[in-house]
Amino acid sequence: MALLVYHFTLIRRRGIAPPMELAEGAEQPAGQSEGTPFFPNHLLRSLAVAVFVLAVVVSLAVLFPRPVADLADPYVIPDELVSTWVPVDVSLALIRFLGPWGLVLLGFLGIALALIPLFDRRPERQLRHRPVAAAVGLLFFVGFAVAWLVGTQIRSLPPTARPQAELVGEQSDATSEVLLPELGPTPIRPADTSGGRDP
Repeated sequence: MALLVYHFTLIRRRGIAPPMELAEGAEQPAGQSEGTPFFPNHLLRSLAVAVFVLAVVVSLAVLFPRPVADLADPYVIPDELVSTWVPVDVSLALIRFLGPWGLVLLGFLGIALALIPLFDRRPERQLRHRPVAAAVGLLFFVGFAVAWLVGTQIRSLPPTARPQAELVGEQSDATSEVLLPELGPTPIRPADTSGGRDP
């Protein structure tokens, strides 16, 4: 929401980017208006499109649900954890193969892609004239797509999925091999009054 507010603030201050043919220096065609106000015209149209898309997606999800597996049973531990959320798959792949630095790198590319318009103020809008923006965008989206495809193949087992009997057996084996010190107070032995002779 903060990024949307910032985006709309920039649009209010600087206006919406003109068509690409006008950005190259062409003049406004005769008979055409300067455009419509952003508020409320453009904002209401954007809101209407967003509500319509949300209604369609929710309706499709209700009418045609896509179950991941059997219904969840709180008393049965699943054999594997399967995620259908794209960021989870991307994170699994990056951490598995690149470690935490994979998330840092992808996040850095995303932030750089979002901040490019603030630093690159040239009027060119064609990607062939903006190689840095094109390279950063291509690297981010290709990396995201590859990590997503790889992450969909990763399955993770919950740590509690192992049978309890197996865990108990491992603990008994470990305690049988390692002698643990006795806990509690040290027993007090009676003083030797026999003068070294056996009683």
